[in-house]
Amino acid sequence: MDKNGRKVVTIRSALTVINHLLDPILLILTCGSSKVPETSIIRVDPKKTLHVPLKFASASMAVKPDGWNCSKTHEVKWQEAKSAGERINKLLKFDIFDTCYWMCLSIKREHYPEYEMLSGHTISFSPPLSVLNLLPVDAEFRIFNTKYAVSASKQVQITSVAELQVNTAENISFEVVTDRFVSVREVTVTKSSLTQKAGDVDRLHLRMKDSKKRYLDMYCSLSIGSSGSVLLALWVSFAFINLISTVLVELQVPYWIVNKSGIPLIIKQEATNGIAAG
Repeated sequence: MDKNGRKVVTIRSALTVINHLLDPILLILTCGSSKVPETSIIRVDPKKTLHVPLKFASASMAVKPDGWNCSKTHEVKWQEAKSAGERINKLLKFDIFDTCYWMCLSIKREHYPEYEMLSGHTISFSPPLSVLNLLPVDAEFRIFNTKYAVSASKQVQITSVAELQVNTAENISFEVVTDRFVSVREVTVTKSSLTQKAGDVDRLHLRMKDSKKRYLDMYCSLSIGSSGSVLLALWVSFAFINLISTVLVELQVPYWIVNKSGIPLIIKQEATNGIAAG
């Protein structure tokens, strides 16, 4: 409602496309008769939502990544999800010369409209694998003989790997390297972890060591998205053990202060009486 008391009513189709990728995608919409088809190509930018134009609300749909010199498209059969609340997930593969581009497709039938033959779907495109670095330093994520640099507190999407198979058919093995620590051995995500319910979180243990063979316990939280995509979050915790009363306190620190100045710093937090040296 605007300042004059008038209501603004927006009319749009019930077919929504959400691009969770960091790359734009191209939607090829085709409607009309087979003899005289009408086609429209729409670009959906990264992290954007598109409401399909009313004219193409019942059109057939195909998709491909934009800017990757990919000629092949994959058909998006949104009509397959018929019941309200039903969700269909697929893993799409686009061959691009000596590599491949992967994306997860999720088609959800909303509770409106009530007729099966009408479009009322939310279509999402997501990366099959994402890595979130919650460490205070930059890290290098190694998977399928490929290295990915992940800055501190940043997230990277993995979509273009020739051997990528983020599904329940095979296990996933990876390593993590920082400026001072390396993985003792590869960490394997098992099939059972990949088949867990969307929204559940599983914790993996990563044993790290430095050049002097001092060890650090790092952890990786694994969660499965509603589209079947996999998110790995890297983090560490500190444990203080009181040997007299056998009390274990584990702290997961969401904020870090990294001193790279070369001189010691004295830090005092508000509302506390003590100081911390670093």
